[in-house]
Amino acid sequence: MKRLKFNKTQLLAALALVFSLGLATPTMAVFASEGEAGIETRATDNTPAVTSEALYTLIQQAKTEANYAKYEAIYNARAVMAEKPAEATEAQLNNLRQAIVSLNPQAQVGDLDGVALNEFVLNMDGYKAWSAMFDTMAGITAKVGVTVTAQAIADKMTPDEIKTAYNSLDAFVNRATGTLADNIVKLSDRIDSYTSFATYRLFVPVLNDAAALAALGADATETERTAALTSLRTDLKKALPQATGIDTMDEAALVKLIQETEGMKEYTALYNASAFLNDVKVSGKVSASAIETKLTATAQANNYSKLAAAAVAIDNTVMKGLMAYTLPDTSAPVTPDTGIVGLIESGALDLGTLTIIVSVVVAAIAGLGLIGKLYLKHKF
Repeated sequence: MKRLKFNKTQLLAALALVFSLGLATPTMAVFASEGEAGIETRATDNTPAVTSEALYTLIQQAKTEANYAKYEAIYNARAVMAEKPAEATEAQLNNLRQAIVSLNPQAQVGDLDGVALNEFVLNMDGYKAWSAMFDTMAGITAKVGVTVTAQAIADKMTPDEIKTAYNSLDAFVNRATGTLADNIVKLSDRIDSYTSFATYRLFVPVLNDAAALAALGADATETERTAALTSLRTDLKKALPQATGIDTMDEAALVKLIQETEGMKEYTALYNASAFLNDVKVSGKVSASAIETKLTATAQANNYSKLAAAAVAIDNTVMKGLMAYTLPDTSAPVTPDTGIVGLIESGALDLGTLTIIVSVVVAAIAGLGLIGKLYLKHKF
C-alpha cells in the first residue's frame, strides 16, 4: 500500500479533536474531568410536577408492587399490637404469624412472643421501606377518606401535604434494588434506550471515528486514512443531518464542526465514562455477571460514579430508582475541605484520581495548543 507523506495539518487536526474533547483512544485513555461530567446546566428535566394527579398515579403504582397485599397484612397485623407487643393477645400474635408465613413460608415464628415477633418484623429485609409507604398511605386516607381519587386529593390535601406524600411514595416506588453490578446494567440500559440520550447515541460512532483517526498516526497509508475519513463523514452526516458540505470538509473543518456542536462536552464525558462497559458485554449487552467477574468492588463503584455523573449532565432524572452515587469535587477549591485541596487533606485523592486530573489538564493544554497552531496557520 502507498504510504502518505507526513501531513502536519491532518495530524494536528485529528489530534486537536481528540485532545480538546478529551476522547479516549483505543490505546490511550484521556478521561473527561469529573467536574465537567457533573455539570447539569444542559440536563433535561423530566421531573413531573407534584400535582394531585401525580400523587394518585404513584398510589396506583405502589399498589401494583409484588406482594403488596402480603406486606399490607403484616403491616396491619403489627399495627394492632405495636405499641405494647408484650401485651399482645394470642389471636393478635397468630394473625401476625400467619401474615409473615404467607410472605415467607420458611419463617420460623411459631414460638416467638410479642416482643420477639415485633422485632422480627422490623428486621425483615426491606420492611422499613414498606412500612414508610403504608404510613404515607394511611396518612392520605386519613385526609381524603377511604375512596381516594385525584380530585379528592386536590380537594382535601394542601399543596405541601401533596408534595410530602408524593416524595414519600416516590422514594418507595423508585427505590434502588439489586447489586451495584445490577444498577450499572440498569443505568447502561437507560442510556441505550431513553429518548433524552438519542442525540448522544448518534454521536458515539462519530467519537469512535475521531479517536480511530487520531490513532492512525503520521505513517498511515492513504487507504487507511481515506477509510477513516469516509467513516467519520458518514457518521457525522447521520448525527448532523442539517449540516451541509461535510463530504468536502478537510480534517480541520471536521474538527471545528464537531467541537462547535451543542452538547459535545457532555457527550464526550459520557462517551469516556462508558468506555469500561465495552469490557463487560456479553453478546453485545452489558452483563452483571461479567461486571462482577472482571471488576473489583472499588472499580465498580468508581466507574458507576463517573457514568452516573456524566449521564445526569444530560438527563437529571436518569438515576431515579438507582443506587445513589458519589463523586469527589475536583473543581477549584473554595474552602479547605472541598475540591482537590480537600481531597488531599482527607487522604481521598489517590494516585488514580490524581492521574485523571493531570491527564485532563495535559489534554486541555495540548488541545488548546494544537488548535491554536492549526487555526493560526490554516484559516477556513
